[in-house]
Amino acid sequence: MWPRVAQGSLVLRVRFVGGKPANHARVIEWANAWGVCASIELRESADFDAEIRVGFDPSLGDWSYLGTDSASNQLGYSNVSMNLATVEAPTVLHEFGHALGLNHEHQHPCAAIELIEHQVIKDLAGPPYFWTESEIRRNVLQRLATPDVMTTPFDPESIMIYALPGRWLRNGKSVAMNTRLSAGDIATVQQMYGARS
Repeated sequence: MWPRVAQGSLVLRVRFVGGKPANHARVIEWANAWGVCASIELRESADFDAEIRVGFDPSLGDWSYLGTDSASNQLGYSNVSMNLATVEAPTVLHEFGHALGLNHEHQHPCAAIELIEHQVIKDLAGPPYFWTESEIRRNVLQRLATPDVMTTPFDPESIMIYALPGRWLRNGKSVAMNTRLSAGDIATVQQMYGARS
């Protein structure tokens, strides 16, 4: 996670690499839903060293680096730290959740979700992601270890849970995409960065 500031809000600069200006404005507006409840401000910036750099390549899917990994020396500021193939509010909220340091909720140590491993691997190895088995395990199948992450109770309404098709789940019941921040998301981000004063 990013360092918590003693006074005021944590300001993270967001540089857009490509994309339409109208989409830039939408992304900032939607992403700042996190800042409505927590002491965070996501601000559009042309600065080369902006903490978050967003691309819009439709062939690369939707993804983001996790928290301060966005600004790591190994990634470099000339590379994007997030891609938005889909410019929609739920996707923006989810990917900026990652940029703030939140993991996938379906990987929660206590998630009440049983995945069918071979089906998940088969589906995600194809378009649009073409993920390797290790990427699929890291992003979907692997449960997070409790000592390694700060956890709050499992939240099936979290914006950070994937929409999961029924064919991936042992009980056959799909998990719908959540479209807004849940009470659990708000409590977690406030725990991490402080409540908006």
